[in-house]
Amino acid sequence: NERAWTKGPLQAEIDPLDLEPEDVITSFDYLMEKEALIVGTSNGLLLLHNVDGKETEVVGRVEGGVKCISPSPDGDLLGVTTGLGQLLVMTHDWDLLYETALEDQPDGVDVREPKFPSGEMFGSPITWRGDGKYFATLSEVLNSSCKRLKVWERDGGAVHASSEPKELMGSILDWMPSGAKIATVCDRKAQNEGPSIVFFERNGLERSSFLIGEPIDATVELLKWNCSSDLLAAVVRCGNYDSVKIWFFSNNH
Repeated sequence: NERAWTKGPLQAEIDPLDLEPEDVITSFDYLMEKEALIVGTSNGLLLLHNVDGKETEVVGRVEGGVKCISPSPDGDLLGVTTGLGQLLVMTHDWDLLYETALEDQPDGVDVREPKFPSGEMFGSPITWRGDGKYFATLSEVLNSSCKRLKVWERDGGAVHASSEPKELMGSILDWMPSGAKIATVCDRKAQNEGPSIVFFERNGLERSSFLIGEPIDATVELLKWNCSSDLLAAVVRCGNYDSVKIWFFSNNH
């Protein structure tokens, strides 16, 4: 009702984190095993923050800065992508299981040189299938405006499948919990159209797509499936308004 909307702002507790000058938080998630937040920063810090105890512990540091942190559904593993274009997978006790490049690099390229413009720390997302046996990443193709979706095997980190390069928008990627589809967003400005939602299969092949019905200047900031995999929500920004759209799985309406 109207009265509910006129109440004061929601109260939130603020927990300051002691970061180095110009260091910023780039990614965070909640670790059930630790009952704490895992926080990544642009300088590469991995911080474990206990909300109840107001305590923060440095548990690791990665070269090139942290771009994304994503724990596996069972909480046993933690996936991290870095500003050097590397993928790291470690246990919840911070033991590194494997590290590999998100994209193959040509001979003579130093992997220690940042592959991303200075300050562009958000991106290179990781999303896990509901059973945790596979996870997917989205990475920039070298010398191209396109991105590539890759599906990785949990055990050993082998590439299970890879998509063809495609004009995908931002760092938007979410795997349906049931495992049937991986949702991304395609930038269709070259076709003089607004964005479209594109679904990929585990084998890296494009399965289907649909236009979201927004103008050419629209951007999709977030995609998220619900737990039962029958609803897909998107945060959409346009020139003069923002919106939340929800589609029902069976007919994309």
